[in-house]
Amino acid sequence: MRKLILILCFFPLLMAATCEDDDDVIEVDNCSEEAVAGLNVKVKDAVTGEYLSDGVSVTAEDGSYSELLELVPASDPATFAGAWERTGIYTITVQKSGYVTFISNAFQVTENPCHVIPQNLTFELTPL
Repeated sequence: MRKLILILCFFPLLMAATCEDDDDVIEVDNCSEEAVAGLNVKVKDAVTGEYLSDGVSVTAEDGSYSELLELVPASDPATFAGAWERTGIYTITVQKSGYVTFISNAFQVTENPCHVIPQNLTFELTPL
């Protein structure tokens, strides 16, 4: 009987030592295989409010890293995407003939255990 009482007394300690606190852990196994763009940029005409895509150049820079963002096919409104699965602090330059070149403030792209967290941005270009 004493052995049974002794076992019952130490059983909670044994169970506590084997438990893991995983309430704050995100299951990485549930991550998608699809790449995520850290930057998604839309460009508007500041006067008309129309979205622009033809002849627009969107460049993202993070230190010595530079990338020309690509127009996402069939996106409506037109969206330029880049910084695929890449964190960083980006400055974005938007250019189009007949418009004033736009240079943004810095935008930070962060990540979670699976992917980067996208920044969805809209910039306006002023006609010359």
